[in-house]
Amino acid sequence: MSLQFTLRLRNGEEKILSEPVGHTDGEVELTVLHKAIARLQGKTNDLLTVCVEEQKSAGLQNNHDVVEGNEDDIDEDEETDNEPEEKKPRK
Repeated sequence: MSLQFTLRLRNGEEKILSEPVGHTDGEVELTVLHKAIARLQGKTNDLLTVCVEEQKSAGLQNNHDVVEGNEDDIDEDEETDNEPEEKKPRK
C-alpha cells in the first residue's frame, strides 16, 4: 500500500510522488500512516519549491529585456501606489 501525490503543471506535465505505507493486507496503524503522510508532504514541498524556482527563473529571463527598457515606467507606477484609495460609502 502507498500514498500518491500527482502534480499537474500548467504546461501539461505531470509529476507523481509516492510513499510506501507498509506491506499490509489493507489495514494500517495510524502512526505508520501519519509518518508516511509527513514524508510525502516533505517530498511534495521540495518538488513545489523546485517548480516555483524554475518558473521564477524562466519568468526573469523572459522579462529581463522588458524591465531594462522600462525602468522609468516602474518608478512612475510606484509613486501612484502611495496615493490613498477612495472609500466607498456603506449601504
